Amino acid sequence: MRRPNREGLDFGRMTSKDWRPTAFVETAPGVVSEEEADASRSERHRAMYEFLRHLMTLDSAALVLTAMLVEKAFAQPVLRASVGIAVVAFLVSLIAGAVTYLNLLANRPHAGALQMPSGDMRLHLWTGLAAVLGFVVGMALLALFFWANWFR
Repeated sequence: MRRPNREGLDFGRMTSKDWRPTAFVETAPGVVSEEEADASRSERHRAMYEFLRHLMTLDSAALVLTAMLVEKAFAQPVLRASVGIAVVAFLVSLIAGAVTYLNLLANRPHAGALQMPSGDMRLHLWTGLAAVLGFVVGMALLALFFWANWFR
């Protein structure tokens, strides 16, 4: 039987995991494990999917309501061009949101993948930004149109 050294440690029973420098990192408080990182990444992707689905639903509803109600709400509307531009903005937003959504689904993270390629991230960024800006511009133009016709 081996005797412990003067610090009281018995190196004869230690495994390689006990003495390697990274052993502390695995058990240190505040360190994120792989399972937690994967869960967080999955949660972020799920939130992005939900956001894009809601945005596309709002775009579709805005297109339908604009097409149905603008002519019926005002007999002689002012700033008709803003409605046309708003419809184009909603279409751009709908298409950009659909492209982003489908691309996210096609490039869904899989086991062992640390992150998406930077080219995919740039595509998601630009198409997602186009989707949000298209919706905001469309809503602003519709608000301008209704404001101008309501108070004339």
